[in-house]
Amino acid sequence: PLGALDPMIRYDLQQDLRAIFQRLRKTVVLVTHDLSEAAFLGDTLVLLRAGRIVQQGTHEQLMRVPGPYLRIANLQLVDGRQLQAREGSA
Repeated sequence: PLGALDPMIRYDLQQDLRAIFQRLRKTVVLVTHDLSEAAFLGDTLVLLRAGRIVQQGTHEQLMRVPGPYLRIANLQLVDGRQLQAREGSA
C-alpha cells in the first residue's frame, strides 16, 4: 500500500505503522505485493493465489520451505540483495 511513496517517506511511514500495529496488539490485515514490506510489517504472512491460501507462516518459515513464497522472494530484489526481513522484524 506504500509503494507509490517517496522512499524516505515510505520508510518513516513503515516504521510508524509497525509501532502502531505493535501498540494496538490487534490483528491487522494488510494487502501488498511487496514481500519486503510484508516481512517487515507482518508476524504471519499469507500468500494467496486466485483467492486461495497457498502458503502461510512467518517470513523465516516461508523462506525455509520450497514453495511460491520462496520463488517470488528469489525474484524480488531489495537494494541488489535477496529479500530479507528487516532488522527487528518479526
